[in-house]
Amino acid sequence: MSRPLLHAALVAVVAFHIAVVLGMVASFFVAPFMAPWYLALPACVWIWTLATTRNFECRLTQLENTIRKELGLREVTSFIGHYFMKHLYVLLGVKRASQADPNP
Repeated sequence: MSRPLLHAALVAVVAFHIAVVLGMVASFFVAPFMAPWYLALPACVWIWTLATTRNFECRLTQLENTIRKELGLREVTSFIGHYFMKHLYVLLGVKRASQADPNP
């Protein structure tokens, strides 16, 4: 594959992944009001499990890492951490453990 096509594929995968994550977040808060409890409860538990477990290997993150590897870019270990939390820390002015001063 050509490099510009790989970059376009990477952008498409990341955009789709962001849409999936935002859709899941929205569903978590909307489902209890839009569906009967016996449908909303298992859906919310499933969404919560997907969002919080570290043992789950996300196929979209794997696809993104495959494309990144082909482009010679650094792989991401966590989609949420790479695209959301990193910017949230900067906005809030919070230092991550890896950025903390080793000599307090």
